[in-house]
Amino acid sequence: MYLLLVLTALCYTVATVTRVMHKVAMGWGRQPEDSGLWPSRVGLAAGPGSQAGEGGRGGPGSGAPGSGSAGVPARLPAGAGGHRTPRLTWFRGPFAPVLVAGPIGVGLAAHLGAGALLLMGGAAPEHFSSRAAFLLAAGVLALVCAALEWRAGETFFSIFGLPLAGILVGFAGLSESVWQNPLFERPWFLAHVAAAVAGECFFLMAAVSATTYLFMVRRLKSKNRLRALQVFPPLAQLDRFTVLFLQSGVAAFGVGIAFGAWGWVGAFGLSGLLGPKKILSAASFVFFAALLAARSRHVLVGPRWSMLTIAGFVGSLSVLLVDRGTHWLAP
Repeated sequence: MYLLLVLTALCYTVATVTRVMHKVAMGWGRQPEDSGLWPSRVGLAAGPGSQAGEGGRGGPGSGAPGSGSAGVPARLPAGAGGHRTPRLTWFRGPFAPVLVAGPIGVGLAAHLGAGALLLMGGAAPEHFSSRAAFLLAAGVLALVCAALEWRAGETFFSIFGLPLAGILVGFAGLSESVWQNPLFERPWFLAHVAAAVAGECFFLMAAVSATTYLFMVRRLKSKNRLRALQVFPPLAQLDRFTVLFLQSGVAAFGVGIAFGAWGWVGAFGLSGLLGPKKILSAASFVFFAALLAARSRHVLVGPRWSMLTIAGFVGSLSVLLVDRGTHWLAP
């Protein structure tokens, strides 16, 4: 299993480097309408006035490199006729799908294999290893990044999510903590842990999206447009991603709370539902649900909405800090 963990972390690292190189390439010479690494998901055909014409020429106001229009570099990339240099075509050639999907695909396969070996490892049913929690969190982050790339062509979040997934896989390889409780052999317990961990991962991605939103707003307000500002998703898209991540997180976290409460009541009755961790978990769920309700009614928008999203994620992390090994003890 350790070999699979190493392979998983290595593939996530290679996938991150590939996506960083793509973003750098975008800053060098990518047209604004090109998005994503997946050739089938990007518009390569030049529309009227959208790209440079034949020979790399662009008319006034066309937005083509060299046209001198606002916000577009006036200097053409090196190469005859203004064509992109070979390093910028790595992501558009016939091997682009392999270059892009290969590392993350192999990483996800190795990740799945490591998880399967962990489940078949022969541990006692009442044992729960912290290694499983780390692998689960890393798997959720990697799957979210892959889904965003496939469905939306957006690789920005992979630059943050995949390295963190690789770090969590490393923790899984180093962690040897094992907790023991008769409740751990119940199916509802695994469902509770899986849903709760997935919810926290979605809250993390929402916080990343909200932080990027605030960063871009601050840069634009100070008229300090980044040299490669186009490597970031548009503000409106970041806002939509934040909403999507929070909706997914609230749904998953709510399912986790429901399974946990149902299993606890079935095992011990209503006593103990007011424990610190249970209260904080419920408070986090209510906070994010109220945040989404306020956003849907346009009560909270823009930077204030983003700041509350970040604060909510930081607060939800406290759920992990109040557990002193008593969370699943009988009241």
